[in-house]
Amino acid sequence: RNCSRTNFLPLLQRKKASSESNSGRTIDGVRSALGAELEVVLILNSGGGSVLDFGLAASHLARIRREENITLTVCCDRVAASGGYMIACQADTICGAPFAVFGSIGVLTESLNFNEILRNIGIKPISITAGKNKAPIKAFGEVSDEDLKLVEEDLERTHEAFISWVSEARNIIPTEDWKAKVCTGSVFHGEEALELGLIDRLATSDEYIAEKLRDGNRVLRLLHYRGPQRKIKISPLDLLSELADTEGRMKLKSRMQAYGRRAICGIAPLCRVGLAVGLLNHMALHQSTTVTHNQ
Repeated sequence: RNCSRTNFLPLLQRKKASSESNSGRTIDGVRSALGAELEVVLILNSGGGSVLDFGLAASHLARIRREENITLTVCCDRVAASGGYMIACQADTICGAPFAVFGSIGVLTESLNFNEILRNIGIKPISITAGKNKAPIKAFGEVSDEDLKLVEEDLERTHEAFISWVSEARNIIPTEDWKAKVCTGSVFHGEEALELGLIDRLATSDEYIAEKLRDGNRVLRLLHYRGPQRKIKISPLDLLSELADTEGRMKLKSRMQAYGRRAICGIAPLCRVGLAVGLLNHMALHQSTTVTHNQ
């Protein structure tokens, strides 16, 4: 999901692993061979979303941050706002591009209510709930001032939890002046975000990783496994290289035959359905014609 798209880049420091680390740390029950110290780099670009989803993701990063001998770094090249910054603030170090935006520490909820429109056309919506504060904002039921107040109070509690989450992770004392300037839902570009303590340094993800490579670190990129791909992927360059010799032409012929069989297997069920529908239509038409002649 475009939490947007994120990439994890674990960076293995070129340091000799101690016997203690070799005998202790494991990942999913498998002995880690990545070394004594590990840095996980998350390349994050996200404008936020549901507090439930982003809060869960941020909690997972907080867990990684608490692990021994693991450093967590977040690099943002475009945007880490709202839920995106809720995730980013859990890093030990936040790197931001100069024109990337950060912050948007606020909470939003939106809903549509059709009660008045339905009443105007003669439809009476009925909403039945058990519990005084159950679903104060409804799509079809009437929304009272008390219901709106309940939602506003809930948003305020969520906003305060968001502020506390950020201030604790960034080691910032949440003074009233700081809240009034930073926690209003506003976004800040790289330089201003650095001055406000929302990020730690100005650098793009490419710059940061290149810096690690220059320092002699190994960089391993983790890719999401999407399972076997069934799409037909063939390049003109593949054709040219395989047509150059007899063996290549035979391989190409086998590949094309395999693609043909796969296409036939995909089309055959549709053909069978089409023939069955055509036959039923023909039988229905024939029966109708017979009845007409009898009449």
